[in-house]
Amino acid sequence: MVVLEPGYTPIGYVQATLPRGQGYAEIAWVIGRKWQGKGYATRAVRLLVEHLEQRGVQALVAHIHPCHDASQAIARSLGMHRTDTVVDGEQRWQRCLENNKPLPAN
Repeated sequence: MVVLEPGYTPIGYVQATLPRGQGYAEIAWVIGRKWQGKGYATRAVRLLVEHLEQRGVQALVAHIHPCHDASQAIARSLGMHRTDTVVDGEQRWQRCLENNKPLPAN
């Protein structure tokens, strides 16, 4: 859950699915419309990726609708790149992780 202090208001979530034995995590993020454009998703996803790197995850995958510019910008900020693969109308983005290498700056 992504929450805002001081009242811990829930505004969205980030998630990671780790297929057993595959070495990658499929990540996703959702922030309520009222709170979009304020950097909350970027911050929450970065924290998630840092946690995944600490757990030894070797790559990231996300599926993003081609019209969702904000999510594409978040993926780019994580160093992910768009692939030609389309699943259920969403493009696959991915990044190989190198442990101990910081995420790209915003």
